[in-house]
Amino acid sequence: MKFKHTFQVFIDNFATTYKLLLYKLIVTLVTVGLCCAIILPILSNITGTAEYISLRDSVIALWNSFINLETNLLHDKLTACRSALDTFLTMLGTKTGTFVLCAVLLLVVYLINRFLSGIGTYTTGSLINDRMALRTNSAFIYTMTKNLGKASLFSVIYVPVCFAYDLVCALICFGIFTISPLLIKIFALAVLLIVFSALKNTFVCDWLPSIIHGKMTNGQAISYAISRTGKKTAHIFSNLLIIQVIIVALNMAAFLLTFGAGLLITLPASYIILNCFQFVNYYDGNAIRYFLDENTIVGPERDRPLTREEFFRGEEE
Repeated sequence: MKFKHTFQVFIDNFATTYKLLLYKLIVTLVTVGLCCAIILPILSNITGTAEYISLRDSVIALWNSFINLETNLLHDKLTACRSALDTFLTMLGTKTGTFVLCAVLLLVVYLINRFLSGIGTYTTGSLINDRMALRTNSAFIYTMTKNLGKASLFSVIYVPVCFAYDLVCALICFGIFTISPLLIKIFALAVLLIVFSALKNTFVCDWLPSIIHGKMTNGQAISYAISRTGKKTAHIFSNLLIIQVIIVALNMAAFLLTFGAGLLITLPASYIILNCFQFVNYYDGNAIRYFLDENTIVGPERDRPLTREEFFRGEEE
């Protein structure tokens, strides 16, 4: 039922897709701006060197000779081009420190992007939780501002953990990709990426809902998420595996059939589907009632057993 309820909750929260899309577009613009501020000065420094100008002129001269069918000049022009390329590569070797600094700064920008995305994930989770638990339509900006401290703390912890995991997975995929036969490389890479993503989401599935709905600290939420006692891990993993395959298929279809335009909807929708599964799994696992839509509530008759005081006051089951 988790699988079915996930998509019912997603449909009920579909309007959040546009809110998350706008937020991610803003984050993307900030990221692109920071990347340009790092890369453009370095490119300008390289393109202004005599070695680059010489290489550029040599390539242009070679191309013109080829277009004009000046075969008697091709050998000399090709030799000059190779010589200019060697000189250019030697010049690049002297700028190793600059390239290392550029790589470090780009890594920092990437982590900033992931941090901002983590805040968006927390805010989206809060909106879904409000919708499922209280049937309210909370504003994205208000919810993000109200929970900015908690969202920032969650993102500060979540981003390095996921980055380390993704780095290990990338190294494993790279190793398999380099030693596997050519015919199965792409297939094996796709399968591994889906499996690794589903495995990660299995173990962090309860983290965000534990903070938002369970009011736990990050330490308590991490401990609860990692603990798999009585959580039917294999069942959760299989559901997430199918969801990951559907997400990949939707995004590929959107890319191929709409020339990439459909990704504006399917990409943020992918994050929301995963968020919906996290909260559905948490609510079901803790026997908490929630709204599937305006007229449908699922869960036990009561969120919890009666206390002794409630029993003696005569409250009904």
